[in-house]
Amino acid sequence: MPIEAMSGADRVVFGAISEGLADYLGHVEDYNSLLEKLVQARAAKTASEQRLMSLLERDAKDREEERRRRIALADMEAGIDTNVGDALVRPTPEQLRDPAFITRKVAAKHWADGGAIGYRRLHIDQITYLLSRGVLDDQTFAACKWYRDRYEASEMEPSAAVAQYGETVRGDPVYGHLPRSEWAAEARTDIRWARGFIPADVLSLFEQVVLRDVGISEVAKQYRGPYANVRAAFIHACHKLYDGVSHRLESRFQK
Repeated sequence: MPIEAMSGADRVVFGAISEGLADYLGHVEDYNSLLEKLVQARAAKTASEQRLMSLLERDAKDREEERRRRIALADMEAGIDTNVGDALVRPTPEQLRDPAFITRKVAAKHWADGGAIGYRRLHIDQITYLLSRGVLDDQTFAACKWYRDRYEASEMEPSAAVAQYGETVRGDPVYGHLPRSEWAAEARTDIRWARGFIPADVLSLFEQVVLRDVGISEVAKQYRGPYANVRAAFIHACHKLYDGVSHRLESRFQK
């Protein structure tokens, strides 16, 4: 029945019912919202409790491993045959998830368990690291690697101090010494030529990363050049270098 056809009393009743229904729906919405917040709070509490239990279990496991390690180490010092693997300080789970860490089996028949698992951290140079992080692409990585290889071949950094009559000075590249081979002389020519493509105000930054394996974040702390974004300045230098030396690189790195 249309509301216009209702009598006055029916309209009052209908209005009261509508208002009550609206209030009810509003309370239902508030209840659902409160229920959702309670569920989220319970989930967060559960996740927090799980993290806490995981930390406690890991702490107990670490204490037990350390106890066994000390016992094994004492047995080894006393000349008692024991599991040598128990005497090792193992890396953390976070370190094992790092690709820079590798594990290897160390064979030794005279050990009680026949061998042990060894851990080693690999050295990854900065340009390889930056390639894996997407900072460098294949082309700029190839240019940086070529620059680094040619610098190493140039023998600009002598392996021994350089003596001068009356004084002794360090064997710095700036001191000056003759190359010991034609190969080194050609590499020095390549380096001087390649430096011409790199902007002078980022050359030091570029060589710190590529030649010295200093991280960009560390270089940024000491950089006093005109660029506010040191990472962008480094990438710009890499592209400039690639544009200049690309014809000297392998064909698979050509654009």
